[in-house]
Amino acid sequence: MATLLNEPLANLLDTPGITDVSAQVEALVVRMASLALTVADAAPAAAVTRALAAASPEAFLAAFAELLVARGVTAPGALAMLRGRIALADVLKESGGLLRADEAQARLGVTRATLQSWRDTKKILALPLSDGSFGYPVAQFAPPATDLERPRPLPGIADVLAAAGDALAPSELIALLAARRDAFAGADGRPRTGFAALAEGDVGLVVGLVAHVTTPADEGAPLEGEPGE
Repeated sequence: MATLLNEPLANLLDTPGITDVSAQVEALVVRMASLALTVADAAPAAAVTRALAAASPEAFLAAFAELLVARGVTAPGALAMLRGRIALADVLKESGGLLRADEAQARLGVTRATLQSWRDTKKILALPLSDGSFGYPVAQFAPPATDLERPRPLPGIADVLAAAGDALAPSELIALLAARRDAFAGADGRPRTGFAALAEGDVGLVVGLVAHVTTPADEGAPLEGEPGE
């Protein structure tokens, strides 16, 4: 183990040409490698095999998170949070990923002020990131019809945000819209994402489901002491 952790990071990477690695990154990878070796060494062989067989970084993180809990390294509550973040990253990746602010500006051809205005007035969906910036789901933008045009928010995005109000956090709303669901199925009956349903003009379907999710189960029921109780 000591030999492995003392090996320069660049020598452990599969990608050729990566030689300039900061000391902080080196230290982080060493800490992560130490944790991974400790956990994997005590884990059942089948669990390690499942982690190695993961087809995506998100799936690998999910498998490794299960190993962490089994080893007692982290609390179940922390695992639940990690599962949620991994699931969000997974559906975001499947639906097209996130644009950082500068990427969104370049792709949409708008200024930072315009992008911020769209975000603040809830014309587009923005995910707060850990560094204080925002990410913008690619799937909420309709591709341009011609080379002279730019992507623009899908019709209905503002309606969806209005229906969600403050009842859903951006991460929750993105998770709802970015995953394929039977509730968003089109005429052919195939599950779609909410973003795909919006792109195909089924705004009412998506808004209706979001409104249903955000409506308390007992809304409209008689208050205590009223007729019909």
